[in-house]
Amino acid sequence: MMVTGTSNSHQRVRPESLLNMPVIIPPTPVMDGFTRATKPLLARMNYNIAESRTLAALRDTLLPKLLSGELRVL
Repeated sequence: MMVTGTSNSHQRVRPESLLNMPVIIPPTPVMDGFTRATKPLLARMNYNIAESRTLAALRDTLLPKLLSGELRVL
């Protein structure tokens, strides 16, 4: 058995089970192709995370002013 624990929410993988698990390392051309295919997706994901943080900060700054009436939208 690879996991231990008393319930589904508290199960843990034993480190030795993970370390002893065989893995397949793909050839370099396959890894290079995967990197080329996923690099733009990861860049977009990072951009979206940064934009989300910027928008959340803007919301947190403006919303209290809007709700208090200190700032009005025309």
